[in-house]
Amino acid sequence: FSFLFAKHVLKNNFGATVAALVFSFNSYYLAIDTQGHFSLTLAGAFAPLALLFFWRYFETGRKTDLIWSALISLIIAGYDFRVFYILFFIFLAVPFWLLLWQKGSEQKKKFFRQNFSAMVLFFGLLFLFNLFWLLPTTLTGALANNEVVARELVPNNYYLNLEKALTLFHPFWNGGEPVWFGPQKIPVYFWLIPIMAFLGAYFGRKNKQLVFWLLVALIGIFLSKQDALPLKGAFIWLHRSFPGFNAFREASKFYFAIILSYSILIGAFVAHFCEKYAQKKYWKYGIFFGVSILMLWNVKPILSGEMYRIFTSKSIPADELRIHEQIFTQGDYFRTVWLQKEIHWVSFSNAQPYLPISGDSNSWENLSSLKDAQTRAEMAGKNQALFYQNFATRLLTQSNVRYLIADKNNFPVIAEMISDPAWKKLDLGLSDKSIFKNQAVRPRIYLTSQPETIHREISFETVDYALENASRWNFSLQSLIQPVWINFSEKYHPDWQVVCGTTPWYVMLWGGSIFASKNHRETDAGLNAFLLDPATLKKICPTSSDGKIALSLYYRPQSYLYLGGIISLSAVFFSLLALVFWKEEGYSDRSVT
Repeated sequence: FSFLFAKHVLKNNFGATVAALVFSFNSYYLAIDTQGHFSLTLAGAFAPLALLFFWRYFETGRKTDLIWSALISLIIAGYDFRVFYILFFIFLAVPFWLLLWQKGSEQKKKFFRQNFSAMVLFFGLLFLFNLFWLLPTTLTGALANNEVVARELVPNNYYLNLEKALTLFHPFWNGGEPVWFGPQKIPVYFWLIPIMAFLGAYFGRKNKQLVFWLLVALIGIFLSKQDALPLKGAFIWLHRSFPGFNAFREASKFYFAIILSYSILIGAFVAHFCEKYAQKKYWKYGIFFGVSILMLWNVKPILSGEMYRIFTSKSIPADELRIHEQIFTQGDYFRTVWLQKEIHWVSFSNAQPYLPISGDSNSWENLSSLKDAQTRAEMAGKNQALFYQNFATRLLTQSNVRYLIADKNNFPVIAEMISDPAWKKLDLGLSDKSIFKNQAVRPRIYLTSQPETIHREISFETVDYALENASRWNFSLQSLIQPVWINFSEKYHPDWQVVCGTTPWYVMLWGGSIFASKNHRETDAGLNAFLLDPATLKKICPTSSDGKIALSLYYRPQSYLYLGGIISLSAVFFSLLALVFWKEEGYSDRSVT
């Protein structure tokens, strides 16, 4: 795709080939792939194709080019929002740049009239295509406040600075297997990359596209340095103030803009010399192969085996296979806690999810009961403090944790907790791990006559329930006389609601809860609890002949997802129909483009 886009811009195969090498074999993409960031790479790989159709519209005037670009952008957004975010602003800048390039006010007005409706179509399609996630996150207030965008910037400026951004050098690249959070020196030959890029811009300074990509490169370099000189503090301000910018926990993602720009500009550099020395083959091929080898040199550690992480055959360890067999031979619903530094092979599903606990995070770290960790717990890391509390077993029991898996290094952390008779060590023949079964585990949904708590034992009753999907759990109650508490071991959220079992999703767009919000509470385990009155239930929900009342626990934002999904799929469907049946003539006068 980068070759096709560069060829469209440069009209030169040699330049386009070099552009594709710059785009594909830079240290940024090669480095992040060793850490499994394939979605970033895939999103970036589709970006030149989306740009190709978008730029082509301004030459052909065919709106079908814009439809193609919008559909491809949907793929990009699906792989990684941050790449789409950067690309969106590039899309937004292009028509303004071309408008600025027009000579005289009449030409500018003509360009505006010709392209205004097309831009409304394009950005309207981008909005409609992404409504399936924009609608639920916006209506629930999660667009500006969620686990992705609420993260603070990484410390140490991620070892980024102006020199690394300028030379397109990933801070952890060392010419072999990258050393993460071990900053590396920039090899001298990397300075040839910006020199060639800026020379390419100089040689093509009369080409509006090349000047545009020079500006994109400069902005990308400025942002990619993060909180380094010059204008130290600008990135932090943007991270705190500019909508969507807080999705970038560190600035290396903006290397994407540099890669796009440099690939075109370095391609222009090669194309200039290939055209200038077209009759002097030694110069022509010397420049072409010289620049190509410069980028292909980054591939050396892959061919030599030095970069082993993603190019080494892997097999699932025997321990993980035994754990998988233990978990998935059971058909009911429960959780598994993994206590180890790195988890590469995990068995899980919607019915049997897993919870990782490391020194960095755990699922209960914000519980008020864990805010004041004991001294001995702090020694092990604040996020493992829960295992030292006298309520640890009850917390895991109420959280539907049936299995606890720990490696040898973390076994001392749980040694005291597993002395509780509720825990039974299973003999699965594991060599590096231990697995313990919680024999007191509570179901995902159960009844209590009083509010549940992790500080004392409360008797409970089981109910019949089943998973319909991750946002809807169906259950039934029978012979209710007194108010009861329905305990639901999912992380507390006010949008979890109890509804009649027959309630369709679209009713929940405008409410539909059968009890007052004050009856929905967060337990001290951070879970959901609902106080249900039998009289209210019988008035609202139908009762079957055997006295059962069918109910559901429903996550209301799922209705927004369904509505947004219907709109997005409809927009995609009609766009595809337009590509098949819409016949266009395009521009009859291209003088303004």
